[in-house]
Amino acid sequence: MSMKQINKNTRRAKIYKRYLIVSIIIGSIMVFVTGKEYIEKNIPKELTAAYNSSKDYDSGINYEYDVKSASAQINGSDTKIYACGMPVGLYLHTDGIMIIDYAGFESIDGNKVTPLKNKVKKGDYIVKVNGKKVDSKQEVIDLVEKSNGETIELTIKRNDEEITEKVKPVKNKNGIYKIGLWVRDDTQGLGTITFVTSNGIFGALGHGISDLDTGEMVTSFSGNLYYANIWGIKKGKIGEPGGFCGSIDYNEENKVGTITKNCETGLFGNVDLKKIDVEKFKEVSVAKTDEVKCGKAKIIIYKDGRYNEYDININRVRRRANQNKNLVIEVVDKKLLSKTNGIIQGMSGAPIIQNDKLIGAVTHVLINDPHQGYGSLISNMIQ
Repeated sequence: MSMKQINKNTRRAKIYKRYLIVSIIIGSIMVFVTGKEYIEKNIPKELTAAYNSSKDYDSGINYEYDVKSASAQINGSDTKIYACGMPVGLYLHTDGIMIIDYAGFESIDGNKVTPLKNKVKKGDYIVKVNGKKVDSKQEVIDLVEKSNGETIELTIKRNDEEITEKVKPVKNKNGIYKIGLWVRDDTQGLGTITFVTSNGIFGALGHGISDLDTGEMVTSFSGNLYYANIWGIKKGKIGEPGGFCGSIDYNEENKVGTITKNCETGLFGNVDLKKIDVEKFKEVSVAKTDEVKCGKAKIIIYKDGRYNEYDININRVRRRANQNKNLVIEVVDKKLLSKTNGIIQGMSGAPIIQNDKLIGAVTHVLINDPHQGYGSLISNMIQ
């Protein structure tokens, strides 16, 4: 059975004021096809960075990471933890220029050329061109176009190594020098903060952000959180997950936090305590893994200054499952079902509460049953 990932439009964030109209987004819920055998044996990858296209992925990409280093370290007996549930805008700017793929093109003399064929890989990062550090794809484009066809040297970060590749730009049919690369330098969207602490640490999404085209986790980046204005909801239906509709103003005034870590268990960083009053959220204790049981629970969505709690059932607890798919959950709250018809994209990170303790975060929705999905245990996000 194949997995279909749904991605909707986002727009590149700028330093100056720009709005992103969001109907379904990246940090959002992971989407996949249900079926008992498929769920247990072939759970697909998470929905990652959403751009102006949809793409199908198989589930054969795995990531290795240290759970302890990938979780928020909450130290001190005086540190309070609050279940948040607030939707936020997310923006990651890659450290270097991510290579999506190499591509052939028609040269000015009518030949098909692929200057970088077999020299670069999906998920590589260009960090320098001719020894000069580059921070945006436009810088790379400009340096190539102004090369006059002379060989240029690319410094590429691949995993933890730096390698160099030389390439000779070729004029395309329009007379512009090209090297045949698809590249990207940022990722943006919307998701939900799971928890914040009294000293400003946050955890969000319950899953990491991967690149739309390469499927690779975005690991080399700087990132920020922004206020999100949610003005509507697209209800989910069988075969077509719903999502939050809203706008995000990606400017400095609207910035509310800094993302320092993106990994398989979520996004982590620090919020600006001058802009986010954490005490308006619900103070909670954190459940131990063995305290999480099948049965009644609630999810929290904070919107328009109001705390909204909705009833769900935990149908199964899978402590040894993939770390963002431990909980099999089902929305049963009539109010939420009337608004969203279940779990929708943008809810990734919504806190799950059971017996007044924070036990996890919403992470997935099933494509052919939006009432159901998955959640991550909070022990994956907090050490």
